[in-house]
Amino acid sequence: MKTPRPTMSLIHDSVVIEDKVYVVDSWNKSFFYSPKQCKWGRGNHDSKPKNKRDWCMIDNLLYSCGQGGCKYLCEPHELDRCDAEGMNWTGVRSFDLQRLKYRFYHSRVVHFGGKMSRVWQSAQDLLLGAKLTNFALNIVVFWNVLVGGRGHQTL
Repeated sequence: MKTPRPTMSLIHDSVVIEDKVYVVDSWNKSFFYSPKQCKWGRGNHDSKPKNKRDWCMIDNLLYSCGQGGCKYLCEPHELDRCDAEGMNWTGVRSFDLQRLKYRFYHSRVVHFGGKMSRVWQSAQDLLLGAKLTNFALNIVVFWNVLVGGRGHQTL
């Protein structure tokens, strides 16, 4: 039996784990959809409420890119766990990732038909920029840097 989609704000990331599609909205609430059962459900909330984007699975761990360029990981079962603690994200402390942290933080290149500066302030934590993804068993990172800083509009 189909269940209605729960009310959620703008979905800013998703990941497929086993037979479910997990999404996280702009309020850091996670939801899942099971295509086999045609069922929507609420996932766990984030214990460290900072926007995390670019979720990807590598070696049975869920990785994400957070505000300020930090990288996080958690166990995938954290998405389904229903308790008051929320998802337990752990910061990734890799020398190579720490060196790139500054570049990730300033990576928010986005094209909205010349309206970049107005969109920037209202949705800066959701804008594309650094892209964290996986390839085989590796984390692959792509990023752009806005030349001239945050207020600069010429690309």
